[in-house]
Amino acid sequence: MGRLAAAGCALLLVGASCGAPPVAETATSAPAPSSPSGTLAPIVSPTQPPPSTSAPATQAPASSSPPAASPPATASRAPTVAPTIAAPPPTSTTQVVPVIPTLPPSGISGRVTAFGTGAAIARVVVYVFYASPCCTTVANASTDSVGAYAVALPNGSYIVNFSPPSTSPYAPQYWRGVKSPVGATAVTVSNVGVAGIDATLVPGFVVSGIVVDKAGVPVSNAPVIVNDPAAGGGYVIALRTDPSGGYRTTLLNGTYRLSVYAPTQNCCPGPPPASLSVIVSGADQTAPAVTLP
Repeated sequence: MGRLAAAGCALLLVGASCGAPPVAETATSAPAPSSPSGTLAPIVSPTQPPPSTSAPATQAPASSSPPAASPPATASRAPTVAPTIAAPPPTSTTQVVPVIPTLPPSGISGRVTAFGTGAAIARVVVYVFYASPCCTTVANASTDSVGAYAVALPNGSYIVNFSPPSTSPYAPQYWRGVKSPVGATAVTVSNVGVAGIDATLVPGFVVSGIVVDKAGVPVSNAPVIVNDPAAGGGYVIALRTDPSGGYRTTLLNGTYRLSVYAPTQNCCPGPPPASLSVIVSGADQTAPAVTLP
């Protein structure tokens, strides 16, 4: 919410202009006419009635009280205008309901969300491997903006891997919360769609490094395969180096083996031309450079 500023009102006093009182004009008296007897006739003011022949009226003594003062002029006050307060925008009560992609007649579907918040995680690649032997890819799909996905599959038994983008703070996992195919729960598809193959990803620690050739030149597009030796070398996630030869991923605590191949190799038959071990223990880390022969 924005804060409302208090508006002050200034009082404008309008003073009356006071000038000098008007100067009365002095009337010039005409010469008094002579009466027949040679006495002066009384001067009759045009505004006074002729003198009465009756006994003179007793004049009331002049009052010693000062004239009543006129009431003071009332100062003009500018009207007070109340500040206009904008009404807050209406709060939408519409809830966004995730739309799960159509479940194939034979296949799996689900959602990927974040641990603790339940927020949807988009762009997670969902790999479906044969349960045995592992881990040949059968199909894959990516989660949408609400974390949903759907994959059509033939009948069979599968394990499902959830691999977030390399820049994600969340670690990869297999269905039902394990980090390698050992211990992963298999999903059986038999002429029907299986819904609810969901994943809740947890934050991990960043592991990054660089791949170079014998001359120390960075090698781009080199496959980097992360395996878990404690789980029989089970596959965790596959990466590719960027144009500067770098790679990055997020992993849970544990010991991992990173197998590195040349860009022209199809991983991963046979032993890798280069590899290294990485121990993740509660902190991000940068691995030593890997040199391809």
